[in-house]
Amino acid sequence: MLTLPAGAAANALRQGLDQFVPAIRWRRLGLLGCALLFCLLLTACGGGPPRKVLLQGLALQVRLTQETLGSALRLEPLAAPQISRVRIEDQDRISIDGQRAYRVRGHFDWRLSGDAIRTDSSFEIFLQPGEQALSWRLAQPVGSRDGTQQGWRSFQIEETDKPR
Repeated sequence: MLTLPAGAAANALRQGLDQFVPAIRWRRLGLLGCALLFCLLLTACGGGPPRKVLLQGLALQVRLTQETLGSALRLEPLAAPQISRVRIEDQDRISIDGQRAYRVRGHFDWRLSGDAIRTDSSFEIFLQPGEQALSWRLAQPVGSRDGTQQGWRSFQIEETDKPR
């Protein structure tokens, strides 16, 4: 084993630490930068409607579709189907009449009240936030009679558990 005089050992240790400490600092800065970038990416990806709003909007869209079909076929109104297992597959930020909106696509299961059969269906829903995203609207595309223009109609999404 090689022994160095106390002064030489201390100098060698200092030189080694001087080379090692900057590497640790750069590594920490790199990890911190990666963590910040990851947080920014999560924020950018997660900027859509809350899940509760999506579920309420989907229930409203199903109800409106059910009412339209029921009146066209002259059927008695049915109870709203039970919606479960909503799976989001794609979410895009879009513009509807110059306002911020989201197009969400995916699948959900539904079944009629008292029916044991559960059906898997796809969905595409358009949701518009109000100011500060405190309220939301369901938007549905509407074409003109001649098919040359597309407009939008929207419906307020009522909060089901809002205090009265």
